[in-house]
Order: sequence, then structure tokens, then C-alpha cells
Amino acid sequence: MNPVFIVGTQRSGTTLLRLILNAHSGIAIPEEANFLMPLLKKKYLRGGLSGDLLSRIASYLQVNPQFKLWNYDSSDYILSLRSRENISLRDLVDGLFRSYCRAMNKAGWGDKTPSFFRKLDVISDLFPDARIIHIIRDGRDVFDSWRKMDPTKNYVGVVALEWRYKIWRIEK
Repeated sequence: MNPVFIVGTQRSGTTLLRLILNAHSGIAIPEEANFLMPLLKKKYLRGGLSGDLLSRIASYLQVNPQFKLWNYDSSDYILSLRSRENISLRDLVDGLFRSYCRAMNKAGWGDKTPSFFRKLDVISDLFPDARIIHIIRDGRDVFDSWRKMDPTKNYVGVVALEWRYKIWRIEK
């Protein structure tokens, strides 16, 4: 099964879709994977990850508080990383999500990480057959939702610019 990536602006319904898809018996979509942002770089597409960098990645995963929110025993996966000499970025990301799938007893995986909208070019290179679901909610509703959740988000122009920028970047 090809991975699924859910993208959209904040307050657009991406979390609701993640929860709905995660309730399916065949797909696991963990909490957000912001901890992967430092790795989603074009330079890692070509050469892969090896040596000291791979060791640091394993240590990073072991202590990262965002990764701990996935709430599963990742020790086997981290041990497998430590035993390797090198790994492609695709295999690292796919292996990480697949280890989560195994723990959840599901076959396919997906992701809903808001900041990944900046890295869709790398994600598309890593997973050319992935399904990317782009949710667009009317900007006025996004603003209203933000304002209800956080009264300091009451500048319609700022929210509108952010909303438009993120949609443009995702579509690009």
C-alpha cells in the first residue's frame, strides 16, 4: 500500500481526516512527525545516511519528545538503525512508519504533519506513488476557527496571507 500524506493549512480539517483514516483497520497515521523535518532535505536524497549521522539519528529518535507522542515501542526499529552502516532516506522514513504500523497491527501508513507542506518536493521524490490529500477550507472559516481557539489570532489580514501562502506552496 502506498503512503498517504494529508496536507492543508491549520484549522482546515486535516486532524479530523487523520483520525477518520486512522480508525480504518488497514491504515495507521500516528501523531505529527515534525521531528523528521531536519532530515527531509534534498542532499539526503542522493547520498543517503550513514556513519556518525545515522548513529546521531538513532539517538535523536530515542529521546525526541515529538516522536515519543507516537506512543509505541520503537526500540526494535532504533536497534535496527544502529546495526546498519547506511540507509536511504526513503528506507529510513518508510521503515519508521512501517514499524509503527506493525505495532498497530495495520498494513498501510500515512502522515499528517502541517509543516510538511514545505517539504512536498522531497516527499514526492521519496514516495512518487504516494497519495497526497490536500484539504482546502474556506479562508474565512479558517480565520473564524483560529479566532475561537486563540483570541490573539484576530488579525484577518495576517491569517489570510498565511492561508494563501500555504495553499500556494502546497499547490506548487
